Amino acid sequence: MRFAYDRETDPTLHFRLFSPDRLREAALGTEWEVAAIDRQGTGNGPHYRAALRKW
Repeated sequence: MRFAYDRETDPTLHFRLFSPDRLREAALGTEWEVAAIDRQGTGNGPHYRAALRKW
């Protein structure tokens, strides 16, 4: 995905898919933590939203 505004373009963003547990592991040793995982409205499938918090 790329964003452009007034002839300025950002580098391409790469979206990675992680499970909630893998996301928590990736945050270890950083200033970030997984504040919440929301599966509501997505059923029992693999979809979720994660909220990260910097502490």
